[in-house]
Amino acid sequence: MAKASAARPLIFITIGLALLDIWCDVLGHGSATVAAADLVGASLTNGRVFWNISLVAFCGAIMLAPRWFTDHHRPWDLAVPAAAALGTVLYALSPSLTPGPALPTACIVLTGVCYGWLEARLFFEAARLEKLAHVVLALAGSRVVKAIAVAGVGALAPAVQIAADALAVVGCGACLIAATTSLAHIEMRPTSTEWRLPVTERAGFIAFVILFPC
Repeated sequence: MAKASAARPLIFITIGLALLDIWCDVLGHGSATVAAADLVGASLTNGRVFWNISLVAFCGAIMLAPRWFTDHHRPWDLAVPAAAALGTVLYALSPSLTPGPALPTACIVLTGVCYGWLEARLFFEAARLEKLAHVVLALAGSRVVKAIAVAGVGALAPAVQIAADALAVVGCGACLIAATTSLAHIEMRPTSTEWRLPVTERAGFIAFVILFPC
């Protein structure tokens, strides 16, 4: 029973990271968003640069102010996936809603902020797993799941594709909350974003985090 309980956060983090990757790939490269991406290109050279900046900013903020995130992350863990899903749908529909780049650009900025929050939070929940091997398994496993699933999502009709993508980011948020709750239950203390890996293994974890988006 204890082993089963310990496996739950690992599973949730793995699936959460996979769903986040699926969401990113479809939003950035899916056939349903080609027209919106062309509009964004008129105002931002590459919207994904902003996403990477957002990830670095949130990772740095969590490390600089861990207590604030410990006390305030729960409402944001609920709100951010909902905002990301809304931004995803509006982004895909923006070419038919407005003629200019303002709306899709605003959507890409919004989804970029949401991406930074979700990935940083999943990384820091991964750091609470028992062993570095579990962290590696979560990161590698998420890539395998994503590689299998993203092709199927990309083959859907555009309307279904974007609906599935919005559901993917909501599912990512649900996995994040479930992982946080499971880890808190195992640790028998309130939910937090504190480091759990031994100090000697943190350098390895940081290296995997740096390489993960590559």
